[in-house]
Amino acid sequence: MGYRKLVEQLDKEKMPKHIAIIMDGNGRWARRHNTKRINGHREGVKSVRDIVEISVEIGLEYLINELTKNNVVIRFIGSKKNLSRDYNKKVIETCKKSWNNTGLHLNVAMNYGGRQEIIDAVNEIISDMKAGKIDSSEVDEMKI
Repeated sequence: MGYRKLVEQLDKEKMPKHIAIIMDGNGRWARRHNTKRINGHREGVKSVRDIVEISVEIGLEYLINELTKNNVVIRFIGSKKNLSRDYNKKVIETCKKSWNNTGLHLNVAMNYGGRQEIIDAVNEIISDMKAGKIDSSEVDEMKI
């Protein structure tokens, strides 16, 4: 069963309000899998990314608060297409909470594809040009 099915089954009233992530065991994981320690840390980072993304999706506030309290800048990259309105709203709220932070940048990729990012950026520029918000002479690398 995929995690989305599990998320749908959650009873939000009985869900914990506060969790912590402790990055422990990456070295042991690497030994068990007969690989370098750095690979264990990479797997740990993947797990944290999954946890942060799911935390936003299910509305787990204190994980996000703990990250923002520790000056972490949270950004979600990727396409908003095919994601629910509620999920997108939670993503925006999460990013706003950390907007002025100056520490570690935590980028969570969701529904991400580099080519789609370029297509979305170009379409937004075309839309802004049609609306008269920008002139074609203003389109440069920074605008994209």
